[in-house]
Amino acid sequence: MSSSDYDSLQQRCNECRATLNLLEQLVQVSDGFRDTERLIASKSYVEATQLHASVYDVLTDISQAYGNELIILPSLICRHDALEEKLETHIKQRWTELVAWSISPVILTIASGPDSHAHLQRLSQALHNLRSLSPLISKFAGQIMTEFVRKILPDSVNPSCDPDVTQDSLSVSIKVIADRTPANASSVTRTLRKLSMFTTLMELLYENLLNITVIDDIAARQKTTKDIVLLAGDEAAAAAADTKTVTSSGDAKPSRRLMSMFGRECSVACLQALIDNCLSSAIPSHRSELAEFTQVIDLKRCLLRS
Repeated sequence: MSSSDYDSLQQRCNECRATLNLLEQLVQVSDGFRDTERLIASKSYVEATQLHASVYDVLTDISQAYGNELIILPSLICRHDALEEKLETHIKQRWTELVAWSISPVILTIASGPDSHAHLQRLSQALHNLRSLSPLISKFAGQIMTEFVRKILPDSVNPSCDPDVTQDSLSVSIKVIADRTPANASSVTRTLRKLSMFTTLMELLYENLLNITVIDDIAARQKTTKDIVLLAGDEAAAAAADTKTVTSSGDAKPSRRLMSMFGRECSVACLQALIDNCLSSAIPSHRSELAEFTQVIDLKRCLLRS
């Protein structure tokens, strides 16, 4: 009888411990929701996304342990998703204020200066924590190709344009204007000018935005249970699979640079446009033109190094 009572009491003790553990997790989720709202209100977006990821981990643990047995779980997941959508909306709205596109004419304006660049760094990291940075850079690369690269390096049908840059201590603005190359300029001169314009464009984008590096801090520490259908999706798995490991100052962390994301989206198209619409027209047809063509080769090497 004593053994039976002991077993019964031990079972009840384990059940109480499990209940207390569950209640503690539910309190963590509730506090996490409240604190995330507070961080959104204070525009502390990186911290908000980190806390949001921690709540995700707790919900994943609860889902694994209880699944459909916990009636409140679907409501908590809906609340988590709604908070993520709100967080992403606020971050993207701020991003569009610092990386702004206007139409008629099309002008790209990027906030510059140390403070603005640091702010863009934090926004990029927050978006990366939400797995929303890659799609945003993909869209940005498409806009750059359409509005600038294909106009600076046009095909034989469309007229060529030049980029016009306006820069001050607060921002840098880029738009395209009519080609200012003299009509009687040689094909090599035109090629050199196009290569120079393309290089200037890419250097401006790199210096003011694309040199930012984001760290896969959340992806590295989160559990491998993100394939749970209840919470995780294919985008998270794709983002994790696309991560590179970069080691710096003795601290190895999965990270990536915006320039790498940008290049993955449009490097092939840029290279093809350079070959078809720029370099091919400057290829010499006589030995006497080789000396002039070396200028193109030298500029192309500088472009590849950069």
